[in-house]
Amino acid sequence: MTRGQHPERLDKVRDQFRRHGWQIIVAGRLLPAGRIPVLVAAGALAYPWRRLVPAALLAASLWAVAYSLLGVVSGGIFDSPLLATLLAAVLVLVVGAALNLLGSRRRRRDTDATPEREPTACESA
Repeated sequence: MTRGQHPERLDKVRDQFRRHGWQIIVAGRLLPAGRIPVLVAAGALAYPWRRLVPAALLAASLWAVAYSLLGVVSGGIFDSPLLATLLAAVLVLVVGAALNLLGSRRRRRDTDATPEREPTACESA
């Protein structure tokens, strides 16, 4: 996992897991193709089991409820299972894209709000 990765990047990911680990695990379990990379990263970074298991249980419960409701709603609207499945996939992608857009705007806003430090007299001399 760490081969070819810069130590600074690994430290940044480790810090993100330390601060937002349960959120990363829940989001990774809910997003398509996110389950395996998030769990591998959690294992590689030695994320504690006592935090991983509750987050994974929460994510599994949310996944079951969300996809059950999505199946009931889309199955009630469409007679074709293929069309209902396509609608479900599109809805998941739209929600994922919207969350990604909100996150990037939030990160951009946070970096824009961070004032740059003025050099001290010793540094400018």
